[in-house]
Amino acid sequence: MCVVLHTRPDGQHLNKALGKLSRLQVEMAADGPLNAGVIYVAPPDRHLVIDRNVMVLLDGPKENRSRPSIDVLFRSAAVAYRETVIGVVLTGLLDDGTAGLFYVKRHGGTTIVQDPKDAEFSSMPENALAHVSIDYTVPLDKMGSLLNRLASEPRRIRAREFSFLPRNTYNTIREEDETSATPSAYTCPDCDGPLLRIQDGSPVRFRCRVGHAFGLNSLTFAQSEHVEQRLWSALQSLKARAELEDALKFSAKTMGETDKMEALAKQSAYSRHAAAQIEKILLNLLNNEDASALE
Repeated sequence: MCVVLHTRPDGQHLNKALGKLSRLQVEMAADGPLNAGVIYVAPPDRHLVIDRNVMVLLDGPKENRSRPSIDVLFRSAAVAYRETVIGVVLTGLLDDGTAGLFYVKRHGGTTIVQDPKDAEFSSMPENALAHVSIDYTVPLDKMGSLLNRLASEPRRIRAREFSFLPRNTYNTIREEDETSATPSAYTCPDCDGPLLRIQDGSPVRFRCRVGHAFGLNSLTFAQSEHVEQRLWSALQSLKARAELEDALKFSAKTMGETDKMEALAKQSAYSRHAAAQIEKILLNLLNNEDASALE
């Protein structure tokens, strides 16, 4: 069993916390074999990639603003283990896990989501239900018995070859995206590169040339943050410009350069006016985001 939880990059104790609650052995995931009867927790700030009987940790670009990303885990497991995979999405914000569940389903695996009414944050289960054919929607207190039953059922496994090498699986997934991608009008909020729209039947997704990937909800949220950062930067620059123009105006005054002093006074006033307008836009933007969050 492999677990991805969105945590802070310095969070190192999830495996210990889970270990106190589980009868199964709980370990932090690391490069190496997958052993039966062990729960592997993805470490902070590393993608957990699954290949045949092997797990690999990668630094890779963030997907859905997260590293580790649920989509990376699910999709690599689906490629490696096909119909024997069971993918579970629990409580969480935005849409990480939705595209991953889509690939679990596409390769014949089983898809499960926590009942949104039972979830502390319903966004992730709701997104999965909206875009993927989900096999089971259950509250958390029914999840354990369902997984025990599914894990004990025999499964028909199609004959196939496993040709992926551990560190090639992630690249293979990205190459698949690129072959079904078309240019979009959007830019990556993480690196400002052009975003490609993935058109392979999966939920709406975008990926840039260096690998940052987003679902539609994650991209919208990331772009909002990106706009806010740019506006704060513009406000900072305009205020600094006004202060420098005031310094030049004082210098012109001491030199008796009246015309230059008056021109600089107008420039400084304009810079302060522009800064006030930017600040007003920022406050309106933040107030609207707070209102949306409350809804």
